[in-house]
Amino acid sequence: MQQNSPCLEPLRSGGAPPEPVPAARRNGEKRVQKVYALYKLKPGVTAEEYVEWSKTVDQEITRRQPCVRSFRVFQLAGSRGGPSPWDVVEDIEVESWDAWQECLTTPEMADVVAGFRKMVDRESAITVFGSEIA
Repeated sequence: MQQNSPCLEPLRSGGAPPEPVPAARRNGEKRVQKVYALYKLKPGVTAEEYVEWSKTVDQEITRRQPCVRSFRVFQLAGSRGGPSPWDVVEDIEVESWDAWQECLTTPEMADVVAGFRKMVDRESAITVFGSEIA
């Protein structure tokens, strides 16, 4: 399922995504939801500047959020046949899409959201989410 909103922006009313695949249970445990966020950096933002912010702000704060099970950030080097249309992909495991959207509005995430707005070309950002087929 795809959601064409910037990955660190909560959805606004009227922009609700389709219902996510229910988090089924495996061995009595609730399955998590995967969120992938892909985006380009704004013109003038260097890779070094972004990496420093990612390590010291984004990753530090996001990993501490109760709804986040894991959070990994990758710099993209290219794609099959040429350059990548994005600079970064985030691999986020959360308890649910709704919990992630709520998390983005908390005071604890304010510095992350502000940094994202400063560094990321929001028009290039795409977020997809779903559950494992098992």
